[in-house]
Amino acid sequence: MAELIKKDGHQVEFKVEVPAAEVNSAFDAVWKGLAQQARVPGFRPGKAPRRVIEKRVGEGYVEGEVQNRLVNAHFPRAVRELELNMVDAQIDPQPVRSGETFTFNVTGDLYPEVTLGDWKAQAWKPPHLKSPTKW
Repeated sequence: MAELIKKDGHQVEFKVEVPAAEVNSAFDAVWKGLAQQARVPGFRPGKAPRRVIEKRVGEGYVEGEVQNRLVNAHFPRAVRELELNMVDAQIDPQPVRSGETFTFNVTGDLYPEVTLGDWKAQAWKPPHLKSPTKW
């Protein structure tokens, strides 16, 4: 869910909240992917316990992966929902925790809105060119 905080000319700021259910599913997907990829001695691929994998990769790695997944999934949705035409964005994610909503703030620049005048009313005549008499 996206909430527009401020829009001044070409500057925009908005906040995106991701529900706890989606945060939990993202954590599960990251852990499942790590379990499939991690090669832990003494365990078959994909069968190592979560605690063993967590000791090998570190908890910060999983949180970073979940953050990236959620931002990559929800940032474009928020831009479409708010009907913004972004040039550049700076994303400030809050810490992500399993079972809690995830929030990130976005500040950025918008493309300028261009309105064309009555261009059909403009009369333009091509210049008269003389053709050469001899080639």
